[in-house]
Amino acid sequence: MMQQINEKSVLLTRFTQDVEDMSHRLEGKERKKFLYKKIDLGQMQDNEIVDDLLTLRYIANNRMHEFENLLKEKLDAYESALVRAIEESFTERITYNEELLETVTEELVPYYHGRFQINLSREISFLPLELRLLLYTKLLVIEPYKIIRYNLLDRISLTLYKSGNPKLGEYATFLKTMLGVELAPLIFKTEKRFEELFWADIGANEKIETVKEEILDEANLYQKTIEREFWYGFKGMSDLKNINDVHAAKLCLKAFTLYFEKVVELSNQMEEVFLKYYDTRNRKPVERMLNEEGLESLTIKPRYTIAIIGQKGQREMTVEEKDEYEEGMRRRAKTWAGIGRETLLMNKGKTRAKDEVYQAPEVLDQSSARLHLTNLVQLISNRSYTLNQFDRYMFGLVISSLKSKDWDKKRLNLFLGTLTYVQSMLWNRNDRDPVVLLKITMDLIEQDGLLESHGVGWPIGLVVNEMGRTSKKDYIVVFEKIQRNDIFAGIVFVSSREPLRKGGKKQSEIESHIDQLLYSLVIDWKRIEKKMGATKKDSSLLRDGLKELSKEKEKIFAENQN
Repeated sequence: MMQQINEKSVLLTRFTQDVEDMSHRLEGKERKKFLYKKIDLGQMQDNEIVDDLLTLRYIANNRMHEFENLLKEKLDAYESALVRAIEESFTERITYNEELLETVTEELVPYYHGRFQINLSREISFLPLELRLLLYTKLLVIEPYKIIRYNLLDRISLTLYKSGNPKLGEYATFLKTMLGVELAPLIFKTEKRFEELFWADIGANEKIETVKEEILDEANLYQKTIEREFWYGFKGMSDLKNINDVHAAKLCLKAFTLYFEKVVELSNQMEEVFLKYYDTRNRKPVERMLNEEGLESLTIKPRYTIAIIGQKGQREMTVEEKDEYEEGMRRRAKTWAGIGRETLLMNKGKTRAKDEVYQAPEVLDQSSARLHLTNLVQLISNRSYTLNQFDRYMFGLVISSLKSKDWDKKRLNLFLGTLTYVQSMLWNRNDRDPVVLLKITMDLIEQDGLLESHGVGWPIGLVVNEMGRTSKKDYIVVFEKIQRNDIFAGIVFVSSREPLRKGGKKQSEIESHIDQLLYSLVIDWKRIEKKMGATKKDSSLLRDGLKELSKEKEKIFAENQN
């Protein structure tokens, strides 16, 4: 799959040089060309692509205030172009396999959506490389949460290098690094420069092909054919000691056998035998299959390396470090897989929610919002429901509230922001924090003067004290201090024995430390819209409504500045 001649990389050569001044590409005809160019990685010359990427890095470093929206649009365009380029590289084992595509879309994607983590993807690592890329890209295009997109881009860049396509791997690494700089306070607890993150990732990715070959050679898998990927996955999934999440393993096993069904005859027998082993823990039938194929002595040894940001090189984990790391993965996987693991059904055993009760009205006024927020609390707390069922209700409330002219714009912003974060939390199988958020939002929308008592300006986020969860009263509304294009930043939970609003000094200290973290949590409405399969009419209404809120935010910010 996707083998390429290792040419000298134009991107790495130019990125090695001093940071170029790309201001000329934001002026006159060059700017117009940059703005309206169609991005197609297969048709563009390498230097043309690198010019664009250097321009985006230049904007992020020097011209964010002027071109923040343009930067976001172009990064999205390049991500979409990367996904298209990967899709165009797929073999017929994927493109003409409708059952496999349906399995990935309808079963694997919902299982990992909203909660994908690098260290909880062991079962995916036994899939063939292009099948991994199929799953990662399908997750990426609908994922609204930045930290999860960062993790997915990490896996995509790594898998592209393993697949023998370092050029696309470099583009994925660039996109990951641009996100990483923005998310650094959240991930690394400190700010990071582009160069620190980019070159550390490039170094790790360039080494990965050697590591992959060493792992396969240690497993005595020498043939350079598609069968090697089969035997590696076959052996890896044949032992529960290699598996952290059994349900994920079952889903991956189904995709694996569909991928190889016309290539390796044994794949048609292995699913039934392996599934029975996963359920009964009786490994004898699996051992018979291994003996018949002469694989009883084949061993799979995962390899982990440690790299330090800002330092060259990396080292392999010691045996003790590897054991500790894998034990941590097993513990997290057990918790992670514990809720809604089979049908994405939440609160199994409680009375099933009826769709007709949880439907958005045609138009939702501010005065009626409390009723539907109360409905959401009841749904999450006391009803059995699917996550797709919640999504439909949530998105319906978003669209119907934007149709109303009755809303105070600040309160509408909090209402929409809270709904997106409740959705994100539920897909992460967190059904505790959403309830307190919904109750706080009820109060802020309904009670006259309560929002204004927290401060002046445009509300861009909430900070909630976990220790005050039961009283639902200990929280801070964070208002915009530095003008940004995002109308809503995020919601953060903190732990404090003292009330958060105990004196203006404490509140200002919290806000000064939390602002950048909040903005790193911004959720992408376009991805929610895509995931929901929104109609053109709803998409237009959503875009127009968000633009109107943005104009109101700018007006309020200007008034406060004056």
